[in-house]
Amino acid sequence: MKLIIKRNYSSVIILLVLVMIYFILYSILKNEYLYYSRLIINKLPEYYDNNLGNKQVGINRDYHLLLVGLALVTIIYVSVKQHFSFLLGYSVLTFFFSAFYEISLDTEIKHGGFLFSTVLFFPYIIYIIKDVIIGKKIDITNQLITTENNTFSETVENLKSLKDANIISEEQYNHKVSQSRQEKKRNEFMLTKEYQTLLNLKKQGIFSEEEFEKKVEEVSAWK
Repeated sequence: MKLIIKRNYSSVIILLVLVMIYFILYSILKNEYLYYSRLIINKLPEYYDNNLGNKQVGINRDYHLLLVGLALVTIIYVSVKQHFSFLLGYSVLTFFFSAFYEISLDTEIKHGGFLFSTVLFFPYIIYIIKDVIIGKKIDITNQLITTENNTFSETVENLKSLKDANIISEEQYNHKVSQSRQEKKRNEFMLTKEYQTLLNLKKQGIFSEEEFEKKVEEVSAWK
């Protein structure tokens, strides 16, 4: 059995893009919001009018649209992965979170810009841990066996061409085919659990290098 660790970096790429979009737009909205807040507090005659509060409401609306847009991307990403139970749990968590905090730009500013963003990007952190740091084990034994079979067939065909062209003799042809077949059997045996067991026993000192190689040759010949 041959296992490899497959890592999926899509969550990292999407997270980086979304973080960049979020904080660029958040910074723009934040600066505009604070600008109007200062005007309201100072009530400067040359700037102050009754529309300043409405402008803040509009900025808050734009911030809500930003959150909704990024949340939709997250929902689509999780749905594509068909992790619907995770999506349901995340939705419930978000619902309870919104019950404790008013979803507004003012609230986000008070928490340094990392309150709603943390909740928004939380699923990607889980996927990075799962798909990148841990990874997924995949058994590629069948693919390797197929490759060995294809390589052996190609070798036999090439040797046959040389024999038909009288470049090598029948005896040489049979000898080389036999060598290739034995190498194929050895390579296939190296993909088995039995080979891993022998290898572990050699590492433990139960088999010497010579005994190990002899046993591999013997077992390969039986296959």
